Amino acid sequence: MWKLLSPLVARRTPWIDTPTSTESHVPAQNVTDDTDFITVDDGGTFTYYPSAGALCQDFEYAGQTEAIIDRDANHYPLILDENRRITLGRSIEKADLSWLRRAWNEIQETTPHLYPLLRELPDPDPAFMASLFEILELTAGYGPAGQLWTVTLHGRDTRLELLSELTALLLGPIDLAGAAVEDPYGHVYRPTRLDRRGLAFIGRHHIVYTEIPVMKPLRRPL
Repeated sequence: MWKLLSPLVARRTPWIDTPTSTESHVPAQNVTDDTDFITVDDGGTFTYYPSAGALCQDFEYAGQTEAIIDRDANHYPLILDENRRITLGRSIEKADLSWLRRAWNEIQETTPHLYPLLRELPDPDPAFMASLFEILELTAGYGPAGQLWTVTLHGRDTRLELLSELTALLLGPIDLAGAAVEDPYGHVYRPTRLDRRGLAFIGRHHIVYTEIPVMKPLRRPL
């Protein structure tokens, strides 16, 4: 198992429950009920959490994951509160986004069955974070309320709630030639069925979705 080591990790590990400053033992004050997070473990696996509560319930001890990051690239430690329960500590630094980009590229390249939404992520840091959160949110089965996935097959539209439902449909005996998929955020993809013969334990076939750049109409001069 390979391990991603960021420069941030090499300098100090404030999310481990042996902090170098008292601030990292202070519970997070700027986290609200609608703050969501991504984590990256020491194997490079990315996971989306819709709230701090959902995140903390998934861990048993402080220092169990490599990185915990919110949409603003704030980096949080896992700590123990006064009752020895897992909680988020106060963010005292920003995540290393160069490392995060490399980690994402590597894990998506090696495990496309886990991260099937293939987008060219933007260069500016805020746009990169927004896009990464969108991808992981949708992959985990979340998304904007009331918005559905739309797949167009042979001129007919089918709307589904979850990416997993869409993938199950497209893995059936369907000709994917000309098929197009639109996600709840309006990104359009070309679905492709891949055959990974050496990975029978995860299922021989899976679907990846490659984003199709949508050309904006040129504005006519007045």
